[in-house]
Amino acid sequence: MVRLYLFRHGMTECNERRAYCGSTDVPLSLRGRLLLQQKKQSFRYPDISGCRIVTSGMQRTEETLSLLYGALPHSADERLREIDFGAFEGYTHGELEHRPDYRRWIAGAGMEVPCPGGESGSGMVQRVLAALQELRAMPEAGLALFTHGGPVAAIMQELFPAEAKNRYEWQPDFACGYEVRFEEGKPSYRCIPEPLSQEVC
Repeated sequence: MVRLYLFRHGMTECNERRAYCGSTDVPLSLRGRLLLQQKKQSFRYPDISGCRIVTSGMQRTEETLSLLYGALPHSADERLREIDFGAFEGYTHGELEHRPDYRRWIAGAGMEVPCPGGESGSGMVQRVLAALQELRAMPEAGLALFTHGGPVAAIMQELFPAEAKNRYEWQPDFACGYEVRFEEGKPSYRCIPEPLSQEVC
């Protein structure tokens, strides 16, 4: 594999409310679809033909792929899903801040602390990187993953540790991501999509 494309899905209603949403299978919101279409008209997305295309299987990643590229053949891998927030799924910080279990989780928030009934950040990272290692071993010229903010950040942290960015610094905007190129085993990256060039008449 010489190129890896990482796409974060478009905006959902949970994203609009800033609610925890990992394992809950929600579609893109109306606003999310409109913003994605606007972005598609104003920016240039890479050509991923010839790539192996894999989504997390969640509605929001399937819809993002379809709206950006149409009905391309692809597969789904559940290991590319966002962290499972367990008992906190669908709630905002404001709705949870007085709950003792949430306050305990926030106080001990770290990669090793799981959400009640959910998983830890390190657990999510381990499964995502295991999926990436397996998918990268396949012979396609490129790999395009339609996934979530957490998994995208986990992969970029793994590939570019010298940049010392945290997951929030690596997390791209909705319907955005990274193109990673591998030359002699060494990765480099650029952000996607790119602005359309303005032609001067």
